[in-house]
Amino acid sequence: RALHGDDTRSSREFETLPGISDRLATSSSSTWYNTSEPTQTARDQAAIAAEEFESILTKMKTVAAQLADIEKRLVDLKVPYTPGRGKDWGEE
Repeated sequence: RALHGDDTRSSREFETLPGISDRLATSSSSTWYNTSEPTQTARDQAAIAAEEFESILTKMKTVAAQLADIEKRLVDLKVPYTPGRGKDWGEE
């Protein structure tokens, strides 16, 4: 939802905040075929998207670290291999 907005809510005619991709689309589309400087709105949307992305990136890195820890524990417990899990599966 943070990246693309809340489509399920908006499909039921509820007002929603734009996602990061919506903000970037607004920012970039306003400058297509335009030779003037970006508008303040375009700059604001890009700045908000960058700020929101930093927050999401931090959360994603935390989740990736947690998944790596879980995968390591699965290997240590010798849980049978599952596709896509850890490159060190089966190593002693």
